Amino acid sequence: MATSIDHALKCKARMVLADERAISVLPASERIAVAFILDRADLFPHGYSMLDAVTRLGSELTEAARRVQSAGVQCCEESADG
Repeated sequence: MATSIDHALKCKARMVLADERAISVLPASERIAVAFILDRADLFPHGYSMLDAVTRLGSELTEAARRVQSAGVQCCEESADG
């Protein structure tokens, strides 16, 4: 089930897809989540390993990133419920 967190991450991922430089304005946790969604470890904050990134995100954001990646990064104008 999609949540408001999923919706926000989906929008941020689409923002980065449109302009990769936009990732630099995101806080570290959101940057990591977007990097996971896009399957782009090169977008992690400098010095983060995969394990550092998972630890930083925690289980809730890691699961949200997984749901968004699985669902696909559709238009963020959709409601958080669908």
